Amino acid sequence: MSALFFDIDGTILSEITHEIPESALVALRKAQENGHKTFINTGRNRLCFIIRFPMKEDVKLLKA
Repeated sequence: MSALFFDIDGTILSEITHEIPESALVALRKAQENGHKTFINTGRNRLCFIIRFPMKEDVKLLKA
């Protein structure tokens, strides 16, 4: 098992649609199915992140 961290702004988040592409979600799910822990890494505070990027049902946000 390993921990995989992903930056949100301009990396995993589309700058055009301001959403996480389905292909990225599929890749994250596959990584999780293979036993990896996946994390979104951002310099944004939690409230700003929640307001700007509403989560899909299957995405859980953990307290730091």
